[in-house]
Amino acid sequence: MAINDLLVIWDVDGTLLDAKGAGHRALARAIEEVTGKSTSLANMDVAGQSDRLLLELALRRVGKSPRLWETVRAAYEKSLDQELSQHGSDALPGVMEALKILGPARVLGTGNLEVGARLKLRHAGLGAHFQGGGYGDRHRTRAPLIRDAIKVGRRLFGRRLLPVIIGDTPRDAAAARMLHIPVVLVASGRFSVAELRAHGPIVLSGLQDPAAVLGAFTQAEASARRDG
Repeated sequence: MAINDLLVIWDVDGTLLDAKGAGHRALARAIEEVTGKSTSLANMDVAGQSDRLLLELALRRVGKSPRLWETVRAAYEKSLDQELSQHGSDALPGVMEALKILGPARVLGTGNLEVGARLKLRHAGLGAHFQGGGYGDRHRTRAPLIRDAIKVGRRLFGRRLLPVIIGDTPRDAAAARMLHIPVVLVASGRFSVAELRAHGPIVLSGLQDPAAVLGAFTQAEASARRDG
């Protein structure tokens, strides 16, 4: 099947799973624990952002140096595990079937810190499906972490595979444009199909329809071959 020629780069929150706000609550708790000041991510543009950038912005919001982000990070990871243990994390509808359809050549391309991504995946029963990827620990913006994901994927699965991003935000599409690779957008997060169509031509309403998923990635593969 042609899908075997693709390296699928998966976003986490809103694409693979719903962590039920655990990350935002854990971040606010970690900021308060380290700085003694309370904050929240309310009114912050968080969709598709890296956790590193969010930690730095939250620190600025409480008047602290963004250089403290690594100190806050340790508290955040502990708090996130507690939040997920209490509230859980759910694989989104259709994800398990989509993983089968799209094959084993897959990596993560997520703004989550690596430990945070692994915690969310484990609590959603998805941990065994991913061996690595690009994460928000090392980069503030999305395109560089997608580059990391491509490097990891090609090392794991072969250099001839064609990378394709799957995500649920305009920032996923922006990273794809910057790197000149196709993106499949899924309206399973906070953005609607109509909103996502303004950012890319291949949009799914969800992952529940296997034929639609296969069709979208067949279209993405054709685009990758044409543009590559």
